[in-house]
Amino acid sequence: MIFPISIDAIRFVRNAFSLSKVDTQPNHVVRAEYPGLNGEYVPLKIIYPKGKIRKIVILYPGATPFGEDHEEATSLAHVMSGLGFKVYMPRIPLLMQLIISPENVEWMAHFYQWVLTQEPTLKTQITVVGMSFGGALLLKACMDSRMQSPRPASIMIYSTFFDFDSSMNFLITGKFRYNNNEVLIKPNDWGGIVIMHNYLRHVNPGFDTEKIRENLSFRVADEMDKVDEHFKTLSTFDQSFVESLMTANYNSDVLKTIQLIRETCRKELEDLSPRLWCNQLQQKVFILHGANDSMVPFTESVRLSETLPRNMLHISHLYGHKTIERMGNIWFLLKEAYGLVRFFSHFLNHNEHSNI
Repeated sequence: MIFPISIDAIRFVRNAFSLSKVDTQPNHVVRAEYPGLNGEYVPLKIIYPKGKIRKIVILYPGATPFGEDHEEATSLAHVMSGLGFKVYMPRIPLLMQLIISPENVEWMAHFYQWVLTQEPTLKTQITVVGMSFGGALLLKACMDSRMQSPRPASIMIYSTFFDFDSSMNFLITGKFRYNNNEVLIKPNDWGGIVIMHNYLRHVNPGFDTEKIRENLSFRVADEMDKVDEHFKTLSTFDQSFVESLMTANYNSDVLKTIQLIRETCRKELEDLSPRLWCNQLQQKVFILHGANDSMVPFTESVRLSETLPRNMLHISHLYGHKTIERMGNIWFLLKEAYGLVRFFSHFLNHNEHSNI
């Protein structure tokens, strides 16, 4: 069966490529707040379309100190807004602190439930999108009862992981296997920083990690002026440890510490891994991953697709972890663009409340 190409999908991909500025500028952006898990008010960004609101999109961020102002996520939100979608971009406080924990799932389900109260006439037209580490957390949240009445019309995740353990293997070595071949990509240094920031305090590697953790805390908060000043106060050992992390050229002390984290924090890491529970999710999931991703290898999405009961997978050779990477000749670009148009045609036309 040939699935019809959607005009919206063509516009989406065209605008994502920045081939045209038409419909990429929203009517307006509103800074707002929503009640958090403990009743506190949490920042929120809402991007409105120019005309009639056709659908609602909740765009959940990955682990980033920029939260709802993450540049690439905001660009995606603008493109969606250009299609007539009202886009909610919530700040998830722990993810903004680069903390990957089950509590993020609570925040995601809680926010979805709050949006239902704000959009009573569009409850069955709410699409949810999860970026990077936020993608796996969103899948977990979609199994929460708070996201079942009604459940999202459509789910899309971008460049997320399937198994924390195999993802950590990649962050250490830059290697993964695909079609019986070993592939080598220099890993993104941000991955190692996220792991250390989350779990270094839980292990005893045989040396004091307090100042290392303090320097990393400045980095994840994007307080680079403090990073440089604080780095000068570190011991030679600590400086070597931090520099090894920053370059993703891990020395023996960093490698031993990562292995200790894997052994000590195994239960928590496994609880966050879709490998153990995603086969219970009955909603269709649209999975997009960049073949050139240096943070999470695309094979994680391949394995996720093999386990989820209902899904559509697209691996794009135009994408890295965050942005489109222009490469190849015109025929290569056209072929890749067609693949994206086909994928987004399915995604934009899908609604769990009307599709089988």
